[in-house]
Amino acid sequence: MSKLFIHAESVPKLTAGQAVTALRGREFITNDEPLLIHNADSAFHAAPAWIGTAKAEILDGALLVIESREGRWSYSRENERRFVVEVREKQVIPPWPATGSYSLDRGSDFVPAAEARLDARHREAGEFYVGPLYTNLIARGARIKNFAIRELYCFCPPDDQKSPLKGLRSA
Repeated sequence: MSKLFIHAESVPKLTAGQAVTALRGREFITNDEPLLIHNADSAFHAAPAWIGTAKAEILDGALLVIESREGRWSYSRENERRFVVEVREKQVIPPWPATGSYSLDRGSDFVPAAEARLDARHREAGEFYVGPLYTNLIARGARIKNFAIRELYCFCPPDDQKSPLKGLRSA
């Protein structure tokens, strides 16, 4: 069994977005190890089988998704073969919004994609989000798929703290 390395980075002030925050750990993620970035304002339950499926299909990345039409998520569009072809922030592309968990087979894929968006000052919904970076990776040939989760719990806004989101699709 491989070792799991977890790095937590202190963020003393608000950044320009999740991608900027994740880049604070670039020295730990510029490698060929798998990378999982997760928002701090949610938690989920997912069957771990998605990891094996992603490896077996030799995917470059995965998005953990729920079924929703709310405008507060990153949404992904799939093609007829179920590969993700686009990810947009706060623009509803039914039915697959991301849960805030972004998986890449290699951390070294994330860093240049994030840095290129920052250099180009390419923001979505006013911030530098991780989700839309997948569109750049896909344009370079990355193979990404969605994996539905069982339950998602949001810690903010307060209405979401009461129960899992309704209408989640079972994994």
